[in-house]
Amino acid sequence: RQARLVVLALTPGIVTAMVVSGYFFWRGEHLLLPGFWMLCYGMSASATAPYAPRPIAWMGGVSIIMGAATLGMGASYAVLMMGLVFGLGHLGLGVALLIHDRKKKQLRIYRDVA
Repeated sequence: RQARLVVLALTPGIVTAMVVSGYFFWRGEHLLLPGFWMLCYGMSASATAPYAPRPIAWMGGVSIIMGAATLGMGASYAVLMMGLVFGLGHLGLGVALLIHDRKKKQLRIYRDVA
């Protein structure tokens, strides 16, 4: 039941990313995609917040902000920003999740839904 809720929460962001990707590749503007991918990822991560540890919601918010910033900076910074958000961001997320779980003194990958 919980996995189905998470998949349903992720679906709009994934479908949006696929549609936008097809559109920008068709137009030959693929270097704009990293900003949109960050926005879609952030939207999906935020949508899973009720079922996930708090750091995932923070990652969603940061991805939305950085995606908007990437779109504003233009295509010349797109690859660098994608590396920072998806690479360095996920390393930071991993550390934040470890700290979060150690504070709760239990290791789990989801938050219980009552």
